[in-house]
Amino acid sequence: AIGEGERSIIPLADALAGKIPLSDVPGIAFMDGGKMVKTPPVQPVMDLDELPSIDFSLLEGGLQRGFFSTVVPVMTSRGCPFNCSFCAVTKMFGHRYRFRSPAKVIEDLMRVPSDSPQHVFFYDDHFTVHKERTAEIMERMRSEGFRFTWSAQVRTELGRDAKLLKLMKKAGLETVYVGLESINPETLKAYNKQQTVEQMQDSLKAFHRAGVRVHGMFVFGSDEDTVETIRQTVRFARRTRLESLQFMVLTPLPGSDFYQRVEAEGRLATKYWALFDGHHVTYEPRRMTPYELQTETFKAMRDFYSLWDCSKSLLKMKFVDAAIRFYARDLVKTWTRTHTRYLDDFRSSWRSALFNLEQEWRKRLVALRSAPAPLPAIPAE
Repeated sequence: AIGEGERSIIPLADALAGKIPLSDVPGIAFMDGGKMVKTPPVQPVMDLDELPSIDFSLLEGGLQRGFFSTVVPVMTSRGCPFNCSFCAVTKMFGHRYRFRSPAKVIEDLMRVPSDSPQHVFFYDDHFTVHKERTAEIMERMRSEGFRFTWSAQVRTELGRDAKLLKLMKKAGLETVYVGLESINPETLKAYNKQQTVEQMQDSLKAFHRAGVRVHGMFVFGSDEDTVETIRQTVRFARRTRLESLQFMVLTPLPGSDFYQRVEAEGRLATKYWALFDGHHVTYEPRRMTPYELQTETFKAMRDFYSLWDCSKSLLKMKFVDAAIRFYARDLVKTWTRTHTRYLDDFRSSWRSALFNLEQEWRKRLVALRSAPAPLPAIPAE
């Protein structure tokens, strides 16, 4: 589906069942005889209360297991009033902030399974845009006596609202996922982040004072970034005591302002979308080589999740932090190990490395599609 899929999913199911042609399904794109076909777009759902609550019992085996609980995804809003230059969210969901009412959010949360420890992840792009609504949800969550912990994506501005932050903590907030993006003031301007490094530091202190864990999210590779920017960011992350983080390679996502610019400037190296995952350099940066951006990003991850830093969390009896750090460390090691040829090719030719990896992944996809589908398990009588 292109954009929101709720108005497309039932017609698509009918098309897959042979009841209607694919061309009658609104809001999708598909290949027909080697050509891309796009059907008329669907209108976004303006009142999110129209959407039914999720029946989590239908997701047997589909809920992600965390370290000590099951992670349950819950959406309460769509849209973002901000305009970060690298982000495609507003192209998909728009600038207008649309939301479910507090009553509907509580109805959704009542469906969270209670037979095992649960952790709810509110996957809104910006959970606290409407502060009065957020506060009402928090009060209702406390009144219901929910026993699960939860996390959400927020901006640094939340750290300047001590009252709301305290209320969120009382309602079970465990972790905030914060788009810090960069410690380079020029990069923050280029990203249109509307925040300063000083404001970031103050907010991180506020989160920690409130007893909230912080997962920092950074994007490397703006036209203002250098190798030293990446290395300084690791020092910043340690100094501000981030519990966990992710360092991503700036990715020209289709629809974003950044994509339009690098494509117009001839700096885009590929349009194989599987590589646009935040882990592969798909464009030519200005102030460092593609190889430097690729290798320094993963070196920064290895440095932050070093064996010593992981062990320190364990020694301090911070078992959740330690588990996350060891898990992240293993992810970095696995990615590096499975991309040995890619990194070797990258040394001599960046574009060839991307091309070779694309061909390898296409072969795997063909093999996967040609493999017989496993038969569903039949329950014993």
